Amino acid sequence: MEGVSSPRVPSVTGERTAPPAVLVIDDDDVRRSADRALTHAGYSCESVATAAEARSSCDRQSFQLAVCDVGLQAGEGIELIGELKAIRSDLAFLMISGDDRPLVADIAADRGAYGYLVKPFSARELVINAGNALARGRLELEARMIRERLEKIVQDQTSELSAAMEDLRTSREETICRLSTAIEMRDVPTAEHVGNVGHISAIVAEGLGWDAEDVELLRAAAPLHDVGKVAIPDRILLKPGPLTPDERRDMERHAEIGWQILSGTRSPMLALAASVARTHHEWVDGTGYPRGLAGESIPIAGRIVAIGDVFEALITDRVYRPAMSPEAALATMTEGRGTQFDERVFDQLLEHVDEVLAAVHAPALGDA
Repeated sequence: MEGVSSPRVPSVTGERTAPPAVLVIDDDDVRRSADRALTHAGYSCESVATAAEARSSCDRQSFQLAVCDVGLQAGEGIELIGELKAIRSDLAFLMISGDDRPLVADIAADRGAYGYLVKPFSARELVINAGNALARGRLELEARMIRERLEKIVQDQTSELSAAMEDLRTSREETICRLSTAIEMRDVPTAEHVGNVGHISAIVAEGLGWDAEDVELLRAAAPLHDVGKVAIPDRILLKPGPLTPDERRDMERHAEIGWQILSGTRSPMLALAASVARTHHEWVDGTGYPRGLAGESIPIAGRIVAIGDVFEALITDRVYRPAMSPEAALATMTEGRGTQFDERVFDQLLEHVDEVLAAVHAPALGDA
């Protein structure tokens, strides 16, 4: 594997923190080269060759990430995910393998792996995927902690209901801040984009007759529509040109990943955000992803955010193209009215486009 420079990533608080601890589990020479690459990149590494050694290491030390060979001892690597997560529930897994069959990768993902690298791979690929796996692990831990906190507040509601509701609002803001910051740290244009999508979606929802409380709920939830992109490698997310079919499939995983991160909660805002994350790339004619939903089977919030997402993207500079004028963007989107976009929702964008452009600080229609 080729060399890679040690990253210089400051902590959010500015304090010095211990390097993430990584356990490399592989029974061939890749173990040593992976250990060297991750150590050089600033991680604290320990490497072992067997599942038994891995269990022993996890009993003795807390690791944030395990890099494990799928084919370890006749496939024991897959089973090891569940065993080690039982020891440490917040342990992130990155699986490596010489088998590039999608079925094997899917099994690893179903068991809880946050990434899958096919041998041979470069040191840079390993370091990038290790960082992505750690980021996703932290996000899922934070989301779980927030969910548990919100559920406890609901269960313990008493005469202090007013204070509890204030705590819920604070937790909601904290969730948006933490998850949106995770995107911002990797891609600043995306960070600006997600906030604008929230404003556009709220304006369209209000035009559709939503009540004020539901409009504000969507305004808060919509910015999390692309949170699943934290699991997408930088070489795809930041690519300045067209994606290959394989890269496109990898990019499309962000919708399902976002739903996995945000779902399973009693919080109305997080539940709505999970639905939006999963459905904002569905088309009303059934040709979208990830599930090929059509028409009314796509939640209305997903249909609204789909329009806000595309419109904001078209009128904003991207690494692969300059921004379109609002007129050109609307003309382009009109071609998808009734196929990609819900007609009734799209018509609300047209009706309120001046308000939308003012909210996102874009040039008004007709401006040079």
